[in-house]
Amino acid sequence: MAVDRVARARRLDGWVPLLETALEAARADADQHGESRVLNVLGWILFEEGRIPEALTHLRAACALASRAGDAVAEANALVVVAMAQAALGSLDEAAQGCERAVELARQAGDRTIEKLAMQHLARRWADAGK
Repeated sequence: MAVDRVARARRLDGWVPLLETALEAARADADQHGESRVLNVLGWILFEEGRIPEALTHLRAACALASRAGDAVAEANALVVVAMAQAALGSLDEAAQGCERAVELARQAGDRTIEKLAMQHLARRWADAGK
């Protein structure tokens, strides 16, 4: 597991500064859709680096922005990554609830790919919780 995380981290080296620049640009343009998407990717990268509390801050902001922008797919995607971070911190029930919401949003948007992703993570959260 540690080797896998190291390998992923090496592939992701240098992404955080680039994403922070993209985030500044999205904010300068008042582009909530773009800001939400960048925050989601930044949160995922930080999660992969093991910076989970920092990742959650960005991911929760991504969810809120996507919701305000009416982007159900981006919100669902961010909720899945939030759930991954919550599960890593031991909040399995909260993570499962987020995945359930992500499934609902993806279905409403008609995005089968995100729906399947959310369902996969929901099943994982249930398995982790012994349900």
